[in-house]
Amino acid sequence: MAKSSIIIVGAGPVGLFLALRLTQLGIRVTVLERDESNPPVPRALGYFGAAMFALQRAGIWEAVRDSGPTFGDLGWRKLAKDNPDGSKAWGDEIAYWNIAATTPYKKGEPGWGMVIMGQDQLRAIMLPRIKESGLADFQWGYGLKSLTQDETAVTIQAVNSKDEEKIFTADFVVAADGGKSQTRKQLGIKLDGFTWPEIIISSDVRLDLEIPGRTGVNYIIDPVNWGFFCPLEHQRTDGPTLYRVTFPVSDKEMEPEVFEATVRAKFDITVPGPRPLKYEVVRQTPYRVHQRLATTMNVGRVCLVGDAAHLNAPWGAFGLTTGLLDSESLADALEYIIKDNKPLSILQTWSEARRKAFSAVSNPISTANKLRCSNLNPETAAEDDAFLKAIVSNDQEALARIAGGFQDWRTNMSELLSY
Repeated sequence: MAKSSIIIVGAGPVGLFLALRLTQLGIRVTVLERDESNPPVPRALGYFGAAMFALQRAGIWEAVRDSGPTFGDLGWRKLAKDNPDGSKAWGDEIAYWNIAATTPYKKGEPGWGMVIMGQDQLRAIMLPRIKESGLADFQWGYGLKSLTQDETAVTIQAVNSKDEEKIFTADFVVAADGGKSQTRKQLGIKLDGFTWPEIIISSDVRLDLEIPGRTGVNYIIDPVNWGFFCPLEHQRTDGPTLYRVTFPVSDKEMEPEVFEATVRAKFDITVPGPRPLKYEVVRQTPYRVHQRLATTMNVGRVCLVGDAAHLNAPWGAFGLTTGLLDSESLADALEYIIKDNKPLSILQTWSEARRKAFSAVSNPISTANKLRCSNLNPETAAEDDAFLKAIVSNDQEALARIAGGFQDWRTNMSELLSY
């Protein structure tokens, strides 16, 4: 295959979205992915706001929209409560936000509500489209080992599980290789920020569970057993529905001899329904949660996107969506350089804009979303938290101010560069 203009390290959803946009622009890419199988994991699931418009621009909005349920509202509730018969009911509603009622968009259009779809499904939508372009070379099983660059190109030494090596050279390299990015480490870029003390257990579970009250997307406010519930598919009538259930555990509870018992106990405490509780765990993963940002997202001809560049708590769906917006705008920046012969300094301009987007939007909002669930007294949360108070009191002015903070989330390179 001909030399690629760009090497993308990592074939997760952020890396593939960049590959999709670049091939649509006629730019040749090579994609390296260390994992040969890349199995689905219960991580990102929500797509809303500016990310929807980025998906539309890439021509995959309808496919994404039709792949899962869309909710136009959110709920915050207390922990599940005991019934006299030994079963558990959904906890009382603390706040309900009908987001769709405040938007000019119609249901089914980008901008309305939040589409719920696993990131593995997004990959499945993008991958065949990228392959059909004829402009992508996928190197499955190969991960970055070392990287060097000069004024004209970047060279990567890649290796597979058999220690077989390959050398790749391109005009640019983009690291989409996750929070433990080997590319970022090779460049010596630091991730500033902190790590939350809890470990998150994210489970995709089949449950015979009815949506409570007015919305299926529910955050649980509790100082110990805070969490998150959301259906991953339209409510089924022929059997249990697949739900995402998320809750925290401590390091001690992660020890092998107690982990399974801990998870069973957490399900019993948090999940409404008859007892003994019946459920089927389809997939499950524990992971550390961080609030961190790379000191730069660009060094020379190498850029970082997604988790390789920034990490945040999953509450509010600001992880993958921010990464998609990184890739959308980086594709534009690279097009300016490759096709219009604009200077490499554009990449620093892009880096500064995307770091600002994370610092101004993704980081503070995801932090507040996590603390809202874990640090509030559920009995007084609607009074103690300014955001919940604005929702409960229907303070449209306050909610509009909050919504206004999203203006820096998406980066328009044309406007930024005044071209």
